[in-house]
Amino acid sequence: MQTLRQRIIRTGRSLLTHIGTARHRAHPQPPQPGPVQGAPPPPAWRAGHTLAEAETAPESSRPRHGRVSVAGRRIVVEDPDESGDFAILKVPEHPLLSVLVDGSPVVGDVVVHQSQRIELVTRRQPGRRSYRLSITPDNLAVIVKAEVEPGLCLHIPHQPPQHIVQLVVEERPVSPTPDHPDVIRQMIDKKGLQGDIDEQAILEITSAAASTERVILRGRPAQLEQPARYEAVTLPVEYDVLLRRKRLQTVPAGATLAHLVPGVPGVPGRDVFGRVIPAHVPTRLPALGQNVVEVGGRVVAVASGRPVVDTERIDVIPELTLEHDIGRNDGVIEFDGHVTIHGSVLEGSILRVRGQLVVHGDVVASTAHAGEGVWGARQHRERRCGGRI
Repeated sequence: MQTLRQRIIRTGRSLLTHIGTARHRAHPQPPQPGPVQGAPPPPAWRAGHTLAEAETAPESSRPRHGRVSVAGRRIVVEDPDESGDFAILKVPEHPLLSVLVDGSPVVGDVVVHQSQRIELVTRRQPGRRSYRLSITPDNLAVIVKAEVEPGLCLHIPHQPPQHIVQLVVEERPVSPTPDHPDVIRQMIDKKGLQGDIDEQAILEITSAAASTERVILRGRPAQLEQPARYEAVTLPVEYDVLLRRKRLQTVPAGATLAHLVPGVPGVPGRDVFGRVIPAHVPTRLPALGQNVVEVGGRVVAVASGRPVVDTERIDVIPELTLEHDIGRNDGVIEFDGHVTIHGSVLEGSILRVRGQLVVHGDVVASTAHAGEGVWGARQHRERRCGGRI
């Protein structure tokens, strides 16, 4: 009966002999004298013969070699019979892998047998997260971006029993372990930020498996006030052929020109630095002219005339209509409003009008001043005129 040490040594010799046979096949030598005729040939599995010769022996007479397999992170070894060779485990060198045989680490080709205690130890390379905090331009939100560097773990796949086994190692990424939410809260406190914290967003960012970003704190925006305003009443319009545009028709005294819409007060806000955001909206109501008054939230005309309703003022401009020609003998005509002449302005006439001066006839060598322009159909030898003709 061979001792275990003798069998292991024979396995090593057989392995070296197998390598030598491979070299012999690659570089054949001259034929050598054969054995003495009549001498019985030694069995192919006896010491001194190669494994290749043993493979050509009958199945019933082949030796049973040792085998090794990998299953569930365990190394399982089967010893050979009296004539077989022990199994070989090829262990790769990896910083996250240790194979211990009877407590000692091994690397490379290792002869293994059942009496050994073989341990397979793998380690993890931990991942990490880094955080970067930013504030939106309006100072109403805080954003945290997480940069994730995945860790690394090893997977040892199953390998069926074989005489020689190359231990396979697969690297797989692994997410870093979640960070405590206080990491983000401390960043907020360090910068002295204030607002409503989104706890769910903090949990998501501290356990993210890939790089991402979340809004984790919000300020309170101001609810701007709605200032009071005048809402104009829809008034009838007419088309002026001479002016070539539409304008509001004249209104009588007592007519409503606009309604006052009361304002709605706002609510001040606060940004993430704790600063107050005002809710007031600077605005100014249109000025009310001398011919209108505000009564119970309505702007009412106190004189007849043509209304003026725009963003600057609300008023009624009186209008004077003359159905005849104007001449030197009519003297100086002054009117605090609009003047419409359905005739001509003859030589020597003088007119001073606060509003528009509209002449449907000729304007001949006369003087006319109008605050909102002079409109005339025809003009001849005009002496002086303010506004447009």
